[in-house]
Amino acid sequence: MLQGGLVFLGLTLVVMLAVLRQPLDVSGNVVLPSPVEKIKSRNGISYRAHRVVGTALFDLDFPSDAVALQWLKAAGHSRGPRDTDRAVRYFKAARERSDSPTEFDQSICRWIVGKPLNAAQHQVVAQSGTKCT
Repeated sequence: MLQGGLVFLGLTLVVMLAVLRQPLDVSGNVVLPSPVEKIKSRNGISYRAHRVVGTALFDLDFPSDAVALQWLKAAGHSRGPRDTDRAVRYFKAARERSDSPTEFDQSICRWIVGKPLNAAQHQVVAQSGTKCT
């Protein structure tokens, strides 16, 4: 029983890592159960969730745009300057680590242009040097 659970957990982790190699945004794209939506709407929980995923993707050297999207989403739930500053640092580091800042900007800007961003998200974009045309 325990071995089967570990195998399932391992396979789930492999699938999640494969899916997260590309920027992933479920907001507005996937209908979530009501209890999940309630939890997701709580900034403290959502900020931490995006922070954990963003940090893990950064540390595991995932594609820069996938990392940056998680930090942009974290900034959307920022509870103050400390949260926003951390999001700026990681987003900017992801951009600097990318092979091409121009290609990074083209990829990440599809999650920025025409989207309702809050002040913290605008700060992340501006301070990172990202240019959306």
